Parts: sequence; C-alpha cells; structure tokens
Amino acid sequence: MQPTLAENQIVLILRRPFAGRPDPENVVTTEYQGETIVKRIAARGPCAVFWDTNSFWTNSSEETGDTALNTVPAISFIRQQSERTLAENEVFLLGDNLSASVDSRSFGPLPIDAITGRVLAVIYPFQALQAVR
Repeated sequence: MQPTLAENQIVLILRRPFAGRPDPENVVTTEYQGETIVKRIAARGPCAVFWDTNSFWTNSSEETGDTALNTVPAISFIRQQSERTLAENEVFLLGDNLSASVDSRSFGPLPIDAITGRVLAVIYPFQALQAVR
C-alpha cells in the first residue's frame, strides 16, 4: 500500500463488525491467498468500474454525484481496458501503487462481507504515528 503505508509499519485495525458499511476511500483489510492484505476501497456497487494498467475510473461517484469518466485522458482508448459492473454488495479494491499492486484488477471485486477490518492509524514506528486516510 505504498506510499500510504510503508513496509514494516504496524497499523491499528478496527475489526469487523464495525458500525456502518465500508465506504470508498476507506483503507481496509481482507484475506487473499491465506494472507491478510491492505487495500483501498475504490468503488462500492452498484456501479460500473473501468481500468487499465495505470488508471481506474467509475461511471459514478457517490460522494459528489459526478461522473469520473470525463477525467479519462483522451489517449486512453488506445490502451487495453477492462470493465466490470459491481453488484449492490460488492467492492472493488485497489492498492495505492497501481503499477505494482495485486488487487481487484487481478482477483476481481469482493463481497462487502469479505472486508475483515478498517485501517485506522499507523502506530509503529512511533515517528510515523498518523491516521490513515
């Protein structure tokens, strides 16, 4: 999850069940191939998501009501693009370093119930103490 989180940092995680549902932009944990991984919720269904190697966008933004498709670079049609429609109870997870992340672009969207926790803060090393946003 670099640059948000660095290797060997210890984080405080609020385990499920927690109040409310996970929202886009939350940094969360889930299980993948027997390990706990940390990713950011990029989108929550229902909506359509689109991605290529270094870009991600959606047809709607719950926070603003705006469409993110207008921000796609003009030359993006040349790249190999993928798309998926998320169901009501699905989330699409991304790592903050798109070019090096294994995330929903690889393993697909997950049901909201697969989220095991919400990352709240970096607690170690102490000089890195901060809330995670």
